Amino acid sequence: MDVIYRTLPNLKTEHQNIISVNYKLSDLHNWMNNQEELNQYLQGLLDGANTNILAINALIELYNGVTIESKDKKNHIVKGVGILYDALPEESKQNVCEDLLNRKKFYEDACLKIMDSFNQAVEVKGDVGV
Repeated sequence: MDVIYRTLPNLKTEHQNIISVNYKLSDLHNWMNNQEELNQYLQGLLDGANTNILAINALIELYNGVTIESKDKKNHIVKGVGILYDALPEESKQNVCEDLLNRKKFYEDACLKIMDSFNQAVEVKGDVGV
């Protein structure tokens, strides 16, 4: 233990702080005398660090995807309604269509939104494969 006491002041200040705050002298003494246990402990720290790095990358990817997806709210609503409509049984689809047609204002608004989408569309030139 005397060697540990003499070595600690020679470390960088930040390393001294980390060791003094996070480790007991008895653990340090054990690890300095048992390299296998030290290696196992260090491997556990690396495994935890790798898990944290993977979690960070996953959250960054999710955030970037959400940011991209949320930019085009109009298309998300249309896609969502389309997916919901496609999942309905045929009888329910007919009821939905009749209900929509009975709502003149809704239908007019929907037509305006569709026309607005067409007006904002960009023509792509090239071989369309037709």
